Amino acid sequence: MSVPDPSYYIQKTAYKGFGLFAKRKIFRGELIISEQPLFTYDRDKNYLTHQIEEKIKILSIEDKSLFNSLFDCYLPKSPTPIGIAETNSLPLGSFSNIYGIFPTISRINHSCVPNVYHSWNCFKKFETVYALKDIEKNEEIVTSYIDLYADRDTRKNQLKKSFRFICCCQICKNDSSNIKKSDIRRKVLNQLDQEIALFAFKNPEKAIIKGEQLLKYLKDEDMYYLANYVGRIAYDVFQIMLTNIKTNKKLSATIDIWARLVIENFLICSGNYDDCNLKDHLEIFANKF
Repeated sequence: MSVPDPSYYIQKTAYKGFGLFAKRKIFRGELIISEQPLFTYDRDKNYLTHQIEEKIKILSIEDKSLFNSLFDCYLPKSPTPIGIAETNSLPLGSFSNIYGIFPTISRINHSCVPNVYHSWNCFKKFETVYALKDIEKNEEIVTSYIDLYADRDTRKNQLKKSFRFICCCQICKNDSSNIKKSDIRRKVLNQLDQEIALFAFKNPEKAIIKGEQLLKYLKDEDMYYLANYVGRIAYDVFQIMLTNIKTNKKLSATIDIWARLVIENFLICSGNYDDCNLKDHLEIFANKF
């Protein structure tokens, strides 16, 4: 089910089939959709087509109609159950093999400049969509299907391979000089992200510096509004600080700042931080000063 009196409407677009649009101004951090899946399936199992067909058989007439109305990017003129499922399914968690079909959320189109973030709430068993920035009335609601640290050509190739379309969002349409600068910054972002993990244990102070640099580059690339990225970076840094605070007292000077940054951004992009293993520690340090 979706939130009462939805703040969006579904409309055919000139370029990507159907899409979601803001019915009114939506504010950053606002819950837009909370939806249960029509059905779930295990992508690791054999006989994937048979598994999906069996799931469809037990749907109500209304839910079958909702499923069949979804797009098949592989065979758009002759859609198949497996094509519809693989085009529209979302994992129920970051590393889950279980995928769900969400009839409304599946309508949200891609942009490399997303204004919403979708995630699975493992406690309430809903997929949620929260606004990453203010969205104006009649503006399209868009999410990202891919890793935004990738350069433009990598993003385009990945989207073409997985979803059969060429991205024409504002960042991908930039002129060559701007794209070159953007690609360089995103390459640095990807490298810094990997270096945090690399230095986390052998040189924690250096890993923390990498986290600070990541946030700076996000700002330079106009990506700092992406609360899902900022929150994850802050959480990585917080974990490193918490692990080393007993042996390095200097870390206690800023750990509260990082804790608050985690909580603030997780609340914006997912409405909670309940699945953080260090939730209690976050709250202790966030409220310490």
